[in-house]
Amino acid sequence: MKHRPSTIRRTSAPERERPTLRPGAYAEDYVQGHLQTWAALEDSGAQVVMIADTPNPDKDDLAGAGSVYECVSQHRDDWSVCSFAAAPGSGTPAIRAAAEQSSSVEVLDLNPWICPASQCPPVIGGILVYRQGSHITDAYAASLQKQLHQELSEVGVATRPAGPAGEHD
Repeated sequence: MKHRPSTIRRTSAPERERPTLRPGAYAEDYVQGHLQTWAALEDSGAQVVMIADTPNPDKDDLAGAGSVYECVSQHRDDWSVCSFAAAPGSGTPAIRAAAEQSSSVEVLDLNPWICPASQCPPVIGGILVYRQGSHITDAYAASLQKQLHQELSEVGVATRPAGPAGEHD
C-alpha cells in the first residue's frame, strides 16, 4: 500500500434480507466481521473510528409515503406527520457489540443531532434530514460538520479546527 491512512471512518448496516443458518448468527456474523476487518485495518497502522447508523424510518410511520422525502413532499403543510419513532440504526447493535470487544475502536454517535427526541423529525432547521431509507441528505450531513469534528476531536482524530463544509482533517 503506497499511502497508508492514519484513520479509517466507517459505518455499517446489515442487509435487510440476509439468510442465516442458525438463530442469532446474523448479529454474530456482523460482530465477527467487524472485528476481523478492524484488526486488518489496525495492522496497517490506522486508527478505526466507527459511526453509529442513523435511525431507519418505518414506512408505517410515514403517512402512507414510501420515504421521508416523499412524505414531506405530500404533506408540505404539516411535516410532523412524517416524523417516525427513534430507534438505533439497524447496524448499530453489532457495531457496539464488536466495539465492546475491542480496546481501540471508537464509536461515534451523531444521532442526538439527527433524531433529537423520541420522534425523528423529517426537517431540522429548514433542512430535509432524510433522503432514501436511513440515509441523510448531503445538506443535513454538511450541517453536522461541527458536531462530527467535535466527536472526532474527542477521540483524538481531528486535530485542526473545523473549516468550511467540504474541508477535511
